[in-house]
Amino acid sequence: MENILLNEGDAIKNKENKENKENKENKENTYIKKQQMEIEKLVMDNKNPITNINFIIGSLVFFLLFILGIPYSLYKNNYFYILAAYMPNLDLIANVLTWYNSELNTKYNFWEYLYPSSAITMKGIISQTIINYFSLLGVTFLVARETKKTNSLHKGWSIAIIMLLMTYLLPGRFISLFMDYIKESLSNLNQYSNFTISTVSSLMGAIITIAIIYSESVIIHKYKKNLDKFASIIINTPRSVMKII
Repeated sequence: MENILLNEGDAIKNKENKENKENKENKENTYIKKQQMEIEKLVMDNKNPITNINFIIGSLVFFLLFILGIPYSLYKNNYFYILAAYMPNLDLIANVLTWYNSELNTKYNFWEYLYPSSAITMKGIISQTIINYFSLLGVTFLVARETKKTNSLHKGWSIAIIMLLMTYLLPGRFISLFMDYIKESLSNLNQYSNFTISTVSSLMGAIITIAIIYSESVIIHKYKKNLDKFASIIINTPRSVMKII
């Protein structure tokens, strides 16, 4: 009797392990297929003159609004802590817009190549490079301004420690994965249209992006002295090591 129960328990356990393995393989295959379809679609769209016009219009709108308009407004109104958090996050904003536009799959794909996760076309590579360039230009300007204002190298450089790490380098891919997860979860309910699902998913990504920008501005504002000390330690460490040697 005990042997029968053990055998049944092993059979159930083996079945569960097999199902888990199949689910994992299906998710991996789905991801691979999605990437393959995305590449094929991008290559075909790249030859479409309408797509090129949409790309130019979308890039101009993003440049005028997000790269020039909003930073100028923040600078003019002396919101420097928000500006310091905003500039390195141009890539996050572009990431959300690109994800949303690509998921809608309409003829008005103005931002499909703005900041693609896989930059395989010339449009995507150029756009991604320009956005990264302006993000870093914004960081260098703010560091230079803070250095001049405080007349201190480590105090000026300290804001870059949090800006580059917390926003520019880390969150972009995680936000995309989070939006993919939300879309997949809503799609499994079979109750909403693709437009509704994509809109809700991108709104969640936008909320996270805004939360990251706000939290970074709070950290820079409230913990500036701690960042200054940390930057001073980093700058003075090589000098201290050389004295020991």
